[in-house]
Amino acid sequence: MNWGFTGYGRIARKFEENLAHTDHKLVAIASRSGYDQIKAPIKAYQNYKDLYADTEVDIVYVNTTHNDHCSQTIAALHAGKHVLCEKPLGTSESEVIQMIEAARANDKFLMEAIWTRYLPAYQKVISLVKNGAIGEIQMVHANFGFRMNPEDPKERLINPDLAAGAVWDVGIYPLSLAQDIFNQYPQNIQVSAKLSPLNVEDRCAIQLTYGEGQVAQLSCAIDLNSVNDATIIGSEGSITLRDFWKCEQFTLKTTKDSKDFHLPYVSTGLYHEAMACATYIENNIHESSLITFDNSRELARLMDEVILLSRSKEK
Repeated sequence: MNWGFTGYGRIARKFEENLAHTDHKLVAIASRSGYDQIKAPIKAYQNYKDLYADTEVDIVYVNTTHNDHCSQTIAALHAGKHVLCEKPLGTSESEVIQMIEAARANDKFLMEAIWTRYLPAYQKVISLVKNGAIGEIQMVHANFGFRMNPEDPKERLINPDLAAGAVWDVGIYPLSLAQDIFNQYPQNIQVSAKLSPLNVEDRCAIQLTYGEGQVAQLSCAIDLNSVNDATIIGSEGSITLRDFWKCEQFTLKTTKDSKDFHLPYVSTGLYHEAMACATYIENNIHESSLITFDNSRELARLMDEVILLSRSKEK
């Protein structure tokens, strides 16, 4: 399968590295800032429309800043391309709905690139949970935080014009985990946040309560390094995922014993979602079974609510 990239930043280079482990080809890149770094035989475009018009490109990987995901995805879909779009798919539920409608109207594949869900270790965890290995799930704890460089004037994570803030960038990972485990929309959402001078979240603590009293306690930060583990607690035991967002190791504990698992991923891990995209497209399936359109829409709705609560002047 032939790929085209919109953007050529850090994540695009990681994705390119992973494609080297497949029989796929990166054939073209459109990038305003990284144009001069694109080397032949890869075609270099400064205009995104030229990439969408390239007949050699089968699928477009949208990896620009969050604020451009919706417009670029829709343009690529209307040009007849399949699309893998970096998370968050859109910066609102309404954007995500527009993107899904464009995929359906053009009969093309679209997936939000929540790569965690395709990692072998993560898939094993979900299988264990669904098969009752730790009983009825009662709680999820998950944290994801790192310290950005606040002195960088180009830092996208603090620029409101680029859809900045901890929730969109890293909060989506613990929120996605809770969604995957509980498979329902929370009945109650509580949020406490520290905001930057530009009124975006430097850090955020989130508590979600579900229909039968289950609770997810989550945190995200772009101004603090945290222990980025997650623990899923059931009536008969627990599972702890090390660096859950890029999980390769986890521990299953029950009342009877404890067992460690190590299921490594290929390259830097993006390989698995790339291969999944190809499988779906080859089988004429236009929606991921692990990251469904409903998943992406509900995640966007949840982030809408969390961000509204975190940035509200009246909490």
